Amino acid sequence: TSGSSLRLTLATPQRVTFKLFDAKGRLLHMSSKEALAGVNQYPVSLFGMLPAGTYTLQAITPSDRYTKRIIVNK
Repeated sequence: TSGSSLRLTLATPQRVTFKLFDAKGRLLHMSSKEALAGVNQYPVSLFGMLPAGTYTLQAITPSDRYTKRIIVNK
C-alpha cells in the first residue's frame, strides 16, 4: 500500500542502496540512504503509484544484499 515500509536491522552504521525492479528485471527506481546500527524503518510510498504486478526490491549494503518480492494488487 502507499503506507508500506521496509524495516532493516544492521549491526553497524552503513550506506544502504535500494533498487526496485519490475518483473522483466528493469530498474525502475534507485536511492541510497545512510543507515544507523540497529533497526531502521524506511517508508515506501512508491508502491502506491505502481501498476498491478510483481516487483523485486533490493536493499544493498557493502557486505550484504537483501531481496524481497513485492506484489502490487489494484
